[in-house]
Amino acid sequence: MLLFAFAALAITSCSDKNDDNSQNSGATALATPVLSIDEASVSDTGFTVTWEAIENAGSYTYVVDNGSEENTSNTQVVLTGLSSGSHTVKVKAVPSDIQNYKDSAWATINQTLGGGGSTSGETPESLQGDNYYVILLDDTSLNDIAGKVVADLRGPIYWWNQGAFTEGTSTGPNWRGELVSWQSVGIVAGSGWFGLGFHSNSLSNDPDVANKLYELINLNSNYENYYLHMCFKAQNNGMYNVKLYDAQLEPGVDVGDATSTYGFARDGEWYEVEIPLSEYFNQGLNYTKEKIDNNLAANGGTGEYTVFAVTQSGNGTYPTSLDVDAVFIYEKTK
Repeated sequence: MLLFAFAALAITSCSDKNDDNSQNSGATALATPVLSIDEASVSDTGFTVTWEAIENAGSYTYVVDNGSEENTSNTQVVLTGLSSGSHTVKVKAVPSDIQNYKDSAWATINQTLGGGGSTSGETPESLQGDNYYVILLDDTSLNDIAGKVVADLRGPIYWWNQGAFTEGTSTGPNWRGELVSWQSVGIVAGSGWFGLGFHSNSLSNDPDVANKLYELINLNSNYENYYLHMCFKAQNNGMYNVKLYDAQLEPGVDVGDATSTYGFARDGEWYEVEIPLSEYFNQGLNYTKEKIDNNLAANGGTGEYTVFAVTQSGNGTYPTSLDVDAVFIYEKTK
């Protein structure tokens, strides 16, 4: 029995040392690859995924359609012999020096084959800009801006005053007419207040999340060219307040009906709403590394940073529901 216990301990110890670079908890995660699809390569049976070389990477691991992990030393994957339909490719960078570095987070991209490629149809004008900071977006739309994403900040939802919400239903077409889910909730009248926060991903799911949040700092010096984009649909004339957060301040802008500066018709249809980032910076918004680091530390290093939020408006006028999609910050092309 004693010999068996020692043998089991030895096997466990050896296994732990080889588990995803876990032998060095202080190692630095490699940067996440930014994936794009070579449009010239797309056919009815295949396509090529490319990315820029990642510093300190010795190789790359990729997965096609939830299959087995494959490795390559190249910065592209050529896929052939695929069936019609949607295909998903994930890629991560793997270090050659596992003492000082560890694997990057996974990057994901999608492509639909057959019937002319992507199912997204005509690309909306809001996806023809530059330098995207993505907060909430479907994978098809993300594919349309591949190569122009500065930071993928998609993460979990945080419910302030959870009793203010009921389960919503996101069925039918999304903001661009595709059958893809969005964020939908009901709002309980008389609950006092409601608040729905959109977090960045956690450090446990994305070890590079802090570096992605640091990218927000670049907005400070060039915010006049940027817009906060989101899509809403509703059936009544309630108001929302949409906020950006710099880890200290959370300035907000009210979104009302179609007669307001930033508003939309309440007829159950999707509408794109764009607010100049100057509206937030004029209220004191200012991203700094110190604020971001302090926020991450205050949350136990979990990376639960609220990038964007929707709350009741300043005058307390309640909507009865919240349907929101396609939230991102981007630079409009001139």
